[in-house]
Amino acid sequence: MLAVLERRRRDPVVMPALRENNIIGVLENVISGRRRRFYGRNLVTNDGDQYYAEAITASGTILTVAGMNLGSSAVAPAKGDLNVGSIIANGSVAIDSGYPRANDADADNTGAGVKVVTWRSTFGTGIANASGIQEVAVCDTLGTGAGQNSVSRGTLASFTKTSSDTLKLFVNHSVNGI
Repeated sequence: MLAVLERRRRDPVVMPALRENNIIGVLENVISGRRRRFYGRNLVTNDGDQYYAEAITASGTILTVAGMNLGSSAVAPAKGDLNVGSIIANGSVAIDSGYPRANDADADNTGAGVKVVTWRSTFGTGIANASGIQEVAVCDTLGTGAGQNSVSRGTLASFTKTSSDTLKLFVNHSVNGI
């Protein structure tokens, strides 16, 4: 289940993160200050499994993460996904400085924890202005390209981002030892 929660005040919604809601998007209108939150679910891909295994053992990694790509496909994520299903024009940005990190202290990330790896990207007012945004991939290539790999792909509640909005997007991966 995907959920869209809206707030009339600038205060963030503080709620316990549900395991299935491990994508958190915070859309803020820079004119009014209105903030809306979007939640969704992501899946670590086959390449993501290998990425984490190689990173833990310091044996090199199959990919170097470049950033996040946004898309408009509602198709559920699958282990073999390499990118978003239908990329949004101008809908790619680098991972924010200092990320990925464990136990993220950003108050907007209600899915953070000591056993959670957080990736965060911030999409400014001139980036990814489109309707029907409902998927994200953490990838080694921004945009589209041959030979692409992704650490994860997920879907979230469809939303519209305008040139008056910024979007802060968290993708959380729980490390549960299973």
